[in-house]
Amino acid sequence: MDTKVIIANPAEVETECLVVFAVDQGDNKKPEPKLAVKDPSLDKAVADLISSGEVSGKASENVMLHKPQGLKAKRLLVAGGGKAKTFSHVDLRKAAGSALRAIKPKMIKSCAFVLPELASGPEEAMRAIVEGAYVADFDPDTYRSDRKDYSTKEITVIGSPGSDQGALQRAGYHLVKNRRPEAHPASALE
Repeated sequence: MDTKVIIANPAEVETECLVVFAVDQGDNKKPEPKLAVKDPSLDKAVADLISSGEVSGKASENVMLHKPQGLKAKRLLVAGGGKAKTFSHVDLRKAAGSALRAIKPKMIKSCAFVLPELASGPEEAMRAIVEGAYVADFDPDTYRSDRKDYSTKEITVIGSPGSDQGALQRAGYHLVKNRRPEAHPASALE
C-alpha cells in the first residue's frame, strides 16, 4: 500500500472515498456528534447525516455517503472515533482501521483520510492513521487460490493548510519504511 501526504482543502481532493472522523461531544444520555476537524464544507456535507441521527460518533461506527454535495470525492465515509473528551491517537488508530475495513469489501482501492485535530499533534495523528490502515489492510488469505483481492492500493492523508508537510511525511514514512516486507515463497529459497 502506497502512502502519501498532501496539504489541501479536503473539499477539493478528488478521491474514491474521503474519510473524515466524527466524535461524540455529548453526555451519556444524548450523543452530540461533531467532526474532529473544523472545515465548513465537510460540516455542510454531513449536516443531514448528523441531524438525522445516523451519525452518532460512536467508536467503530461507519456511515457512507455517496456523491456528497460540495465535495469532489465520489464517497464520504464518516468514521466514529468515540467520546471527544478521551479521543486520542489510540482511538484514531482504531477508527482508521475500522474505516479501511468498511471500504475494503466495496472494492475501493484508494482513499483519503482527513487529518483530525489531536491534542498530541498532527504527527501523532498521522502515525495513528497509517498504523491503523496498515493493520486493517492485512489479509491472512493471501495465498488462497480462490481469494479476491480486497487490498487497498493507496491511502492519502490530507493535512490542513498551514501544516508542516515534511514533518507529516517523516511521521508516516518512518512507519512504512520499518514495516516487515511482504512474505514471498521465492524469497525463502534465496
